[in-house]
Amino acid sequence: MFDNIEIRDREIEGETNWYWIKGDKNCFDSVIEHWENHHAQSYFKHIKNYGTVVTGGTNCGMYARFYAKRFKHVYAFEPEPVAFTCMVNNNPYDHVIKLNAAIGHGHGIVGLYRVPQDEPGSDMLNIGMNVLQPASDQFHIPMMSIDSLCLNECDLIALDVEGFEQQALEGAKQTILKYKPVIIAERFNTPEQQMYMKNLGYDYVEQSFLDSIYTPSTEAKFFKYAV
Repeated sequence: MFDNIEIRDREIEGETNWYWIKGDKNCFDSVIEHWENHHAQSYFKHIKNYGTVVTGGTNCGMYARFYAKRFKHVYAFEPEPVAFTCMVNNNPYDHVIKLNAAIGHGHGIVGLYRVPQDEPGSDMLNIGMNVLQPASDQFHIPMMSIDSLCLNECDLIALDVEGFEQQALEGAKQTILKYKPVIIAERFNTPEQQMYMKNLGYDYVEQSFLDSIYTPSTEAKFFKYAV
């Protein structure tokens, strides 16, 4: 086991023994609070089928495990390698497909600013704040698109990718056009972003703490930006 990973004994939804990055407090407490007080009630109101979910920015994989209890297939993206290791251990299931990559608008190599895990005062560290960057001097990771998965179905796309949500949606247009999944995106509800989603044929329907929930518009006849 990595020296900077520990197992935390905290029960959520009947699940416990969470592999997590040592020193992190803010992220662990936040994802639990957000799930128990917001997401567990609001995420699943609009989902009709539980075949496949694609989740980007899974961090240590807590939500991926919750999805694994509901969906037949979970495609889980996490670019940061230590968080990815935790995610793999937190989801020892064959129907969870783990991808150590960023989720974006195409294929290539991108930079990742990694939150330091060993700084003094790291008890307030939030390991969910790693950010994709184009700078060549960053830690390098692969990037791939949702469309490249060539899915047979898609019922939910859930994105928490620290400002890279629109790029991830750009790389999912064919999947969105074909399957019309529910889309959840963190901090994605400005008027411009809502108009972007409207042009994809989606309506903003609900806010779950920081996450915006969109469903296919019943009035949409086509997707303006579909290719």
